[in-house]
Amino acid sequence: MSNNNYDQNCRITLSANAGISVSMHGSRVWVDALHNIRTEQYSTITPEMLEAMKECEAFTQPDAIVYTHCHNDHFSYDLTLGAMREWPDAVVALPEKRFERQLVAEDGMLRFRAGSLEVAMLRLPHDGDEYADVDNYACVISPADGGAGHNILVLGDAALGCPELTEQLEAAGFGDETGGWKIDVAVVDFPWAAVTRGRTVIDNILRPGHLLICHLPFSEEDRRGYGDMIRRVLKKFRNIEDIRILDTFLQTEII
Repeated sequence: MSNNNYDQNCRITLSANAGISVSMHGSRVWVDALHNIRTEQYSTITPEMLEAMKECEAFTQPDAIVYTHCHNDHFSYDLTLGAMREWPDAVVALPEKRFERQLVAEDGMLRFRAGSLEVAMLRLPHDGDEYADVDNYACVISPADGGAGHNILVLGDAALGCPELTEQLEAAGFGDETGGWKIDVAVVDFPWAAVTRGRTVIDNILRPGHLLICHLPFSEEDRRGYGDMIRRVLKKFRNIEDIRILDTFLQTEII
């Protein structure tokens, strides 16, 4: 991708639901960015939106295309295959073997290089007992080779407040000598902010400098009022000053 002002900032751009593009240090990683099967509660990418994404810099020339898991509201085989054909040099990583050319996240952890960034995929249980057999991998996107910049945690559909989160972060080297965590930005599904057992981990243990909340329907499709609900509970956070809600197509947040 081009070397421009993306080098100076981390930019996170929403596709739909929990799909994002992370641009930093001249490189770009997509996480759960391509899906097109509509579910009852959450928004997805329409053909018209897909065309608009092709005109948005955040959704061109990815260095990596990553999926936390392969549920329909996070992953499309067809859209991913199309992106792989258009950008054959992009690293593709997901927890299941779906493509001939891909990395498989397995055995609890996967690390790989994506341009000037490193991606660490960490296995965490999927939320909900009915999904106990689903492989869900959070990911941490960080500058490669120990460079300066942000460590960005994307949880996927991890079980709320799961103790495996801090265990996996420590195993991957994202703890520090003071007992804290070297996570600058956390991108979480909205229940992690809405429910006490998730919010406690974020607010009292991880304490990221920036919190981005996603997995929300677009406002015009939010029949259950999730957006209004999450805005009401933000006042319950005590230790995170910068909290942002991702719920608008191609919304870009600069950190």
